[in-house]
Amino acid sequence: MSAPRTPSADNAEKSRSSKKRESHALQHAGERLAALSPVEWAALDLPEELQQSFRDLRRMSGREARRRQMQYIGRLMRETGWNPPEGRPAP
Repeated sequence: MSAPRTPSADNAEKSRSSKKRESHALQHAGERLAALSPVEWAALDLPEELQQSFRDLRRMSGREARRRQMQYIGRLMRETGWNPPEGRPAP
């Protein structure tokens, strides 16, 4: 039997549930951002790759395609480290 794992300052891994919560929160933020106009995206200083992903999302009509694109947008937000500004009202 192995010893139980204890989190340390050096090896602070997030739980799977925690990662999922963060992922869903970013997807939800992405949904709110998708409702904004391209002018508002520019004002938020979104990376070009994220702006292009939102433009692609607007052209998609299929439900499943839009769902996958929102997941991709959430991933881009995680990878680029871009987070929506705090206190920004939801559209």
